[in-house]
Amino acid sequence: MPLVLSMIVPFQSIRLAVMYWAAILVSISTLFTLIYSLPYFDNTSYQVTCEVTKYPFLNKTTRSFGKWAGLEKHRNKNPDEQIITIIAWETAFVLVSCLRNVVIAVQKISRLQRGLSPDPPSVMFPEVTFREADINLKNYIKYVMNYGFYRMGYEISMTMIVIVIVLRMDGFAIMYSVWLCLLLILRRSVIRWIWIVFVTFVALSIIWQYVMAIGLPPTLCMGANILDELYATRIKKMKDDERKVRQAVETKLTKLVNNQKKLQGAYYKNNIVTHKMAIRSADYYMFDDNETDVEEQRSFKQRDEEDLTKRKRGRRNLISLFGDMVDSNMRTAVKKYWNTAPNRKGVTQRDEGGPYGFGERVIYFFKFIWAALDVLIVSATEFLGRYTMTYDMVRDVLNKERRQLKEQTDYDVGVRVEGWWLPRASFEGLVKNSKLPRPRRPPKEMSSTDLPAIMKLMKALWVIIVARSDLLCYVCVIMNQIMQCQLITIPLSIMVYLWGMLSNPRPSKTFWIIMIGYVELVILLKCIFQFEMMPGNNRPNAKTEYGPLEIVNPFFPSKFMGLLTMNLYYIWEMFILMAIVIHRYYLTNIGLWSTVTTSILPHSLDGLYAMQGGELVKVAQNTPTGSTTDEYIVRSIKTSTLDLILLSFKTIFFHYAISFRQFHQRLLMHVYQEASDYYTVMFFFDFCAFATITTLFPVFSEYEPTASVWTYVSTSVIPVRYVMVVFLHFICILIDRAIYLQRSLVLKLVYHFLHVAFVHIWMFVLIPNFINGRMAIEQPAIVAYYIFRCIYLLISAQQIRVGYPSRIWGFYCFHKCGIWNYVNIQGYLLIPFLFELRSSFDWMFTDTSMSIFDWFRMEDIYTSVFKVKCLRGIEDDLMGIPAVKKKLIYKCVYGISLLIFLIILIWFPVMVYSWGRVAGQSNRPSAATLKFQFGDAEPIYENKADLYALSHIEFEYIKQVYNAYDISKEFLYNYKHTDVEVLAFRTGGKTWMIRPDEKKRLLKIINGPHPLPVRMSCKVILPAREEQKVIDISAKKMMFPYSTSRSDAAKLIEGEEVEHPLKVRYLLPKFLKIEQRGKGNVVNVLMLPESDDDDHATGSRNVSFRSVLAAEQNGRVWWDISEETNDANYEAFLQKMPYGSAQSSHLVIFTFSDKIVHSFFSLATGGSIITFYTVFLYVVHGWSREIISKRLNMTWLYELSQADVVYALCKEVYICREAGMWDLEEVAAARVFFMMKSGETCFKLSRFHGIPYNPSTYKTLPTVPRRT
Repeated sequence: MPLVLSMIVPFQSIRLAVMYWAAILVSISTLFTLIYSLPYFDNTSYQVTCEVTKYPFLNKTTRSFGKWAGLEKHRNKNPDEQIITIIAWETAFVLVSCLRNVVIAVQKISRLQRGLSPDPPSVMFPEVTFREADINLKNYIKYVMNYGFYRMGYEISMTMIVIVIVLRMDGFAIMYSVWLCLLLILRRSVIRWIWIVFVTFVALSIIWQYVMAIGLPPTLCMGANILDELYATRIKKMKDDERKVRQAVETKLTKLVNNQKKLQGAYYKNNIVTHKMAIRSADYYMFDDNETDVEEQRSFKQRDEEDLTKRKRGRRNLISLFGDMVDSNMRTAVKKYWNTAPNRKGVTQRDEGGPYGFGERVIYFFKFIWAALDVLIVSATEFLGRYTMTYDMVRDVLNKERRQLKEQTDYDVGVRVEGWWLPRASFEGLVKNSKLPRPRRPPKEMSSTDLPAIMKLMKALWVIIVARSDLLCYVCVIMNQIMQCQLITIPLSIMVYLWGMLSNPRPSKTFWIIMIGYVELVILLKCIFQFEMMPGNNRPNAKTEYGPLEIVNPFFPSKFMGLLTMNLYYIWEMFILMAIVIHRYYLTNIGLWSTVTTSILPHSLDGLYAMQGGELVKVAQNTPTGSTTDEYIVRSIKTSTLDLILLSFKTIFFHYAISFRQFHQRLLMHVYQEASDYYTVMFFFDFCAFATITTLFPVFSEYEPTASVWTYVSTSVIPVRYVMVVFLHFICILIDRAIYLQRSLVLKLVYHFLHVAFVHIWMFVLIPNFINGRMAIEQPAIVAYYIFRCIYLLISAQQIRVGYPSRIWGFYCFHKCGIWNYVNIQGYLLIPFLFELRSSFDWMFTDTSMSIFDWFRMEDIYTSVFKVKCLRGIEDDLMGIPAVKKKLIYKCVYGISLLIFLIILIWFPVMVYSWGRVAGQSNRPSAATLKFQFGDAEPIYENKADLYALSHIEFEYIKQVYNAYDISKEFLYNYKHTDVEVLAFRTGGKTWMIRPDEKKRLLKIINGPHPLPVRMSCKVILPAREEQKVIDISAKKMMFPYSTSRSDAAKLIEGEEVEHPLKVRYLLPKFLKIEQRGKGNVVNVLMLPESDDDDHATGSRNVSFRSVLAAEQNGRVWWDISEETNDANYEAFLQKMPYGSAQSSHLVIFTFSDKIVHSFFSLATGGSIITFYTVFLYVVHGWSREIISKRLNMTWLYELSQADVVYALCKEVYICREAGMWDLEEVAAARVFFMMKSGETCFKLSRFHGIPYNPSTYKTLPTVPRRT
């Protein structure tokens, strides 16, 4: 501390005072060391024992507060050791300080005797300045000793900062790096003012590093004990509740069986010989419960009443606020909310009746908004508080003990040891022996409950970050792996899944230190590989020993490991280090960071030793020892070096073997871990990963997939790789379910190890090979899949760490009753074959006496009764006042909402079919090709199109051209200018590359007696959205034999001149319509027919062919195709349209594209509206009719007066099954089946408790609750 102070205030007077204070502190420390080493001082009072668990294979270790403070016993440790060796460094400091003062005094006297100033000069050699520095080397050295740091102090400081950064490579190195950048950027004039801030930072960092090095006092090692006691209390309570429920059910059912045996006697033994007979042997006597049953289950009834009370008290939420507004008005809802708020208990507001004005309405509207925000803030705070209860409890206990130790301990109490009085350092001893009155702590003026709601939320966010800081570290590791996808950081993820999350009860200090060390190693390696000289950082065009193919190769070593030049290569690793620092703060705060170990000091001297204070102390041969003191003789034996090496290997092997065994025992014994059921969350994220890879599989196999899963289904061509991958994921889900039903932690642990290995090999070795070495982060689907897998692995490890609970029956929706559970169970039942698959799978892997069909029946009954119980819970949440007319606002909110929903369902097909063609996106072609050919010979013309988009003005001009034609105008008004594309093909094609023999065969056909087809083919390619679509439009015209056109065609093929070009009528389409489904049709409403009985001219144009002999004079020709311009359609329409007039160098085709929408809507709008209406209305109508009506046959079930009775009977079956009581399971199942035989039987037996036909009995049957 004095050294730090002298660094901050660099004045000579301050430094002198600091030196004096340091001498005083050293003297005091020396005095305390000597006193502590006296034999009269008992240091055992300051020793603290931290117990990790109660098992003997885990060491119970002891630490001393005195040793932490720097005081250590040196008594009789070595006979040759003198007392001076104990205080050697303190003595040296005092001697040096005295020597300095002597030198200063002698120098002052000497200067006075010589008539000089008594003040010493500011430099060592005042006679040497910069003028004398260049004379010789001696003067230069003197000058450097005088002004070296003054001249080059800035550069020396910067150099030392760089050295510190290189040596440390930790969080402090990052802070020094920031200072380095700041000091290098700023000017000297600015650095002059902030230098004191930098020096202060260095001084404080030294203090902080020293505190981190020595750690907290060992007396604060209390958090582990408090956590263990807390978990032990919870586990004991949970097991007691399970035992009470099991004993109550067993007692009741056993009594029923005994009564049946007494009544039936030998008949029961002779006739109940099969399982079916036992199931069908139920009767009314099984429901004759007496008062003893009520007494045994009174605790269950009390618990139900407490749950109901909590439920009513929890109605202060957003739903109740809006419900009060609907039932009354906004003013009443706001006043009722603030009157029932916890921090306004007892506050009442007067509710004025009658209407209120516009201004008051506005005020209460903002008050209502503020109340809704307060509800959300309070709900979020309570939600976060449920996950930090343990941390808050441990923190409160530790703070309370610290406060009591400071305020309530009487330090006048002590013990006398050999004439010396010593205070007791143990808190327990001080409190126990103190007889003075201990004043109570006055209450706080303001506690955390008095804070505003927003401050409570901020505090809850900070507490959950600190309390669950281990998860924060794991999330940072996972995000680092996701964002960088590097093989070098995979060991961090492996450590998280296979070490950190599996450590019981918590990860050790060793785990976090190894994490920190490995992260720093990764940063160092990445820093090294940032230089261009490292392999993998070369560019493909550079002249290096690595070629371009090797650098692009995904398995190139540096790229495969992730060691490449990148910007901010250290950012994610720094997030990991900061998260670990926060976690270390949390562990240090509750005393769980320091791992206490027992160290054995080597003794090099042979002789007699005695155990004193937990240490071996050498004693003399003639020194008397107590009768109870254990004496040990130490002798040295000389062995060969080879024996020592073999012994060291054996010791190391056994050390790690024992550590692994202890880790395995702690993992599977679950001493202080409360068993929980995480299968629901595991299954959810496992299913999300399964759905991701099922629907987006092409992304996992190709970087730029050309097909989708919908393509696989529509074309009925499913790749084998897709089937194998999806089937493998499905099998993994079934295996996980089977392990869950068997509750086998060993199998789950093995499956977890294999799953971790498979996921990382699949993600970082196989997938990069499939997608051409690209990073997985470039595909969002792969990132989402890996996130789901990581969350699943974290929850899976947590399930292994806490163990499976004793009761795991039922579906996850059956854990609570509410509207959310009702929606989940309805959706679960709508999925085809899911109920049957889960029920049959559960029956196969669950021990039971029921047959599979009885199991199905039981599951069906339990599901139906649970839905009724959920509906009752919804009724309780939305309870209304009886005999009150429903208000208009209530009818508007619920009635109008239902009406709007039904109207949307009715008109949904029409709206989708109409809006899908108007409000979609333009789907103009991205490319097009045009081809002409004679017969099946080589095409004479093939060319690509130049694409042109019409402007708004040009399209409006086209509309004006057809303004007099209603049909044409109606067609054009269905499109916009963004939907029209112009395809312009050059008239001149490529040289006709036909072989001579093929040419002779074509001429033979032309001169022959058979017709010759002239084909036109136009392929239009649409832009790739999900899959690229190609529209093929073709036309064919016949040239009959012995006609002028046939002879002209033969001449053109030979390259001869003809009088007129070859003309083919109606071959080129002028206007094309591209539909949503990817089909193309010729438009027939934009041109007029040439005659009344000839409609071909309405869609196609005449084409003229002319051949031109190639310049090489080798007999080859190229063809010139043109459109005729002497008809009525050209003069009336095409001549006036943009791009419509036939140029001498282009053939023009107009395309009109229908707008496209999402694939789901395009599937609907692409088909017939009649088909879509029929399918949609029948499916939706059947679903709504099933909910609203057609429930007459199930009225007895939905209107049960006591649904809890049937629900409790169903749960008795599962309780007996989990307890292994197969005979009682049959009895419980027989009771349920008998009650559900008919509606009348169920109604009678569930209405009253006692005699079913006695309406004077009003004692309801209490339920058997589920374990929470």
